[in-house]
Amino acid sequence: TNFSPDWDYKTDTYSQSSKIKTSEVKKIEKTYHQTIDPFLKEKYWFLTMKAYFYSENQNNAITFFTATSDNIEKGINYYRALSYIAGINYTKNNFALSNYQFGVVFENCPCLRKEAILNFKPQETKDFDQSLNMSKNKEEKAALWALYGYYADPIEAISKIYSIDPKNKHLSYLLTRAVNIEENKLNDTEYVKYAQKSSVKATQLDKKLYELVTEIVNKNNTSNPYMWQIVAGYFETLNGNYSKATTYLNEANKS
Repeated sequence: TNFSPDWDYKTDTYSQSSKIKTSEVKKIEKTYHQTIDPFLKEKYWFLTMKAYFYSENQNNAITFFTATSDNIEKGINYYRALSYIAGINYTKNNFALSNYQFGVVFENCPCLRKEAILNFKPQETKDFDQSLNMSKNKEEKAALWALYGYYADPIEAISKIYSIDPKNKHLSYLLTRAVNIEENKLNDTEYVKYAQKSSVKATQLDKKLYELVTEIVNKNNTSNPYMWQIVAGYFETLNGNYSKATTYLNEANKS
């Protein structure tokens, strides 16, 4: 699998890696079935999954995962394997299932969140809604909205997740992302006679975000109220409401 592809300028494509023969993967799978030690068995299970992913028939990976995954502890090997399955489903145009599975990885395996984010690719609203309908609990549904918020609209994602679970862990990340996006719009730099002059276009603060943060901070029922109090104080400073800003920031200081 350690393959470095060559670029073909005539066809504008990369050279394809050779695929592992199914017969070779079957040998690995046989070792998995024969192994008794739990630690080694899990390692051979993942090695079988990985080999099937790089094999001449990726469908075998789905068949093997379906038949054996219930016996595997829900740890990093399990979620790496689930990522392979999600990737295969994406190549089969099963976008809703693929994105749902990457949502499950994002929710349950923090060290694979970057990979889950990069591979989460809804094609349209319809298949994203289908992914939401596949969710088995509020945590999975919130994870899908958190991924949606990364690419599309963090404000809508915050609103949806908050309605599902005000204490959801992904709200903090979405809040910081929404603020970062706002700052990119608010910050202005002007060059006058080789001098740099910076200013803030406070009047362009997104009204929808401001109202949502104000609503949430006043309900005071998130898992980390101080973050919302800091942002609310920040926004009130931008709006020139310094008394309100002081109140929020004092509350943040206490908590």
